Amino acid sequence: GCPPAEEEEEQDEKVYGRVCSNPENNELHLESLTNGERIKLELRDVETNEYSLFPGQTVKCVGANPSGHCFVVKEIDCFPSHRVTKSTKIKRQETNMLIFSGPYTANDDLMYEPLDDVLH
Repeated sequence: GCPPAEEEEEQDEKVYGRVCSNPENNELHLESLTNGERIKLELRDVETNEYSLFPGQTVKCVGANPSGHCFVVKEIDCFPSHRVTKSTKIKRQETNMLIFSGPYTANDDLMYEPLDDVLH
């Protein structure tokens, strides 16, 4: 665990990052958007329970890093990963696909004639 942030010694800082999880122990970490470093998130001091976190989410955390091993969060703001507005233009392009599966050879040779027939 992380020690509590000492309000007198540590001044709160704002950190912007992407939420990621540690597959070894399922702890949430924050990957910095500026330098890519990761630090464990300690959420016990968050003042409100009105948040939901998932890997890949961009957030702003306000808190302190008293031990150098985890960031003790006091406030957290969640941001959508992409904002879509009415002015966003979507390029539409027609796509044609051909999907087929083998066998691509006849029973009596390895000339791939059935595959060649489909491609030409």
